[in-house]
Amino acid sequence: MPQKLNDKQIKALLKKRDSGRFAIGNGLYFRISNVGTGFWVLRYTINKKRREMIIGKYGKQEGELSLSKASVKAIKIKAQIAEGIDPIAEKKRPSQVRIATVNDLAEDWLRNDIEKRVKHPQIP
Repeated sequence: MPQKLNDKQIKALLKKRDSGRFAIGNGLYFRISNVGTGFWVLRYTINKKRREMIIGKYGKQEGELSLSKASVKAIKIKAQIAEGIDPIAEKKRPSQVRIATVNDLAEDWLRNDIEKRVKHPQIP
């Protein structure tokens, strides 16, 4: 069983700048990149597939996660996974266009941003 790390041990690992992945527990890992920055990774299995998701960067500043905040976020994501929701797929979902009717398809096609999404927009 992997040894669980505390905040003091994580800071010591960052000072060493040794790249690697270190287990925190419950699928949460602390990863140090080759550059020496630390970030949180959650490993989980859904639909018999092993997945990894970056939760956030380690730190005390705004937008960064401490050990306690990363643990809470991991628990929330694990609750979604238990309900059968894949968080990686959910991140991609809002960027997908919802087309229900032929009119929706025509409006989507005639929008100005079609050139960004289609290789040959001049061909209907």
